[in-house]
Amino acid sequence: MLATLFFLALFGTSFAHETLLSITGTATTSIAPDTGKISVTASTTATGAEAAQAGNAGKATRLFAALTALNATKVSTDSLSLTQNYNYSASPAVLTGYTASMSVSFQIARVNDSGNAVDAVVRSGGVDSVDSVSFIASDSRSQEATAFATKGAINDAQAQASAVTSQLGLCIAGIKSINTNPQQAPAPVFPKFEAMADTVAAPSTPVQIGEISISASVDFVFILSPC
Repeated sequence: MLATLFFLALFGTSFAHETLLSITGTATTSIAPDTGKISVTASTTATGAEAAQAGNAGKATRLFAALTALNATKVSTDSLSLTQNYNYSASPAVLTGYTASMSVSFQIARVNDSGNAVDAVVRSGGVDSVDSVSFIASDSRSQEATAFATKGAINDAQAQASAVTSQLGLCIAGIKSINTNPQQAPAPVFPKFEAMADTVAAPSTPVQIGEISISASVDFVFILSPC
């Protein structure tokens, strides 16, 4: 919380110039995430480029079938690549094969189902690694929380301005400028882990959701005058 008083006219003389008060109000609120965001990768290595690409296409088909069954939303193919592999211990380096790779992200509307979603895509045989699992707020909840935090920041700025002006015997005559700065703290993210061959027999993946902090700051420049 910052308050800075700029006198552009000498106190006690006529207010021929503007007397300005710069205030930054802040506020923070926390909300529970309601959406899971998951990123996965499928990759296949083969001696030939066509075989690598075909193998990964099969994994992609199984992955997208699993995502359809999960009612996943905002499914996006984030990257698609085919790279050459070399044995660099030989001189010159020898081409040993190709690796096809595809990264996909998607969202699960019921955040508590995120662990089950990870299990389902791994069991499908369509992924080789789970790159990240994070928890976010849906657009509507995020907007509501941002509006709430912004309102709190405005109230904080007004309280600061009132404290300053009451001590100086001045009154707020108007507002010269306002600038809002909403901020959302990063959502909790689980680190990448590799899909294991015995995942079918593994217990369900547990997740701990936590909370998301949404902060807002509002910069005011008030115009002051004698009361």
